[in-house]
Amino acid sequence: GEKKPDVGVGIVFESTKEGDTGLVVANLPEGGSARASNQIQIGDELVAVGGTDVTEKTPRDIAPLMLGPEGSAVTLLLKRREKTRTVCLRRGFVMQNSPGVTILESDR
Repeated sequence: GEKKPDVGVGIVFESTKEGDTGLVVANLPEGGSARASNQIQIGDELVAVGGTDVTEKTPRDIAPLMLGPEGSAVTLLLKRREKTRTVCLRRGFVMQNSPGVTILESDR
């Protein structure tokens, strides 16, 4: 069959340091699993994606780490006020009209 395009979790990052590094969450678009999880806030600093340190990476560098098949899981290490925590999200988008649903079940 056709390969489906890879998807992310709906986080827009901006860089806060010289050289485009120091990634923080700039936006959580509606319908993304990141927003639906309620575990991520604007301003959170991204430390690692799936075990890969990204503190010296640019938004362009991390795109391939963030993207993957719809429904696959990605683990983010985020830092807020010196506290780090791990958030596991499923890639894909959440339907707008069904509140409370955070994981897309694809019917195969």
